[in-house]
Amino acid sequence: MTMHRIASGTFVELSALGKLVQATSISPLSLALGRQRTFSALGSPAKPMHSESGYVRIIAPQGAKVNKIEFLLTAPNGVATVEEGVIEGHEIKIKLTSISKSSTARPPYTTELERCCVLRLPGEG
Repeated sequence: MTMHRIASGTFVELSALGKLVQATSISPLSLALGRQRTFSALGSPAKPMHSESGYVRIIAPQGAKVNKIEFLLTAPNGVATVEEGVIEGHEIKIKLTSISKSSTARPPYTTELERCCVLRLPGEG
């Protein structure tokens, strides 16, 4: 398969659901609703290209410098994914670990995926 570079932008929104008491006896778990929208950077106005929504789980053992993160996402084409990785400082690195498709899912289907995101908080350049 050939991948082509596409001029696009992505908007990610997370809404905190609060902190659960304990996921296990040692790992507190934070949970957020997540939504991602990708749009074409060409033309005006920007045209929507892809979207996903679901849950983001952050597993943060007390005192750990590296926290685990899981994305549990669905897309409107009938595909659901589980992606797992780590948070180090302001960087999130995740890889696809599982994929499911509905019987009416539309191609193209994701077969491999790695994401690297840099978090920029309000007021940061």
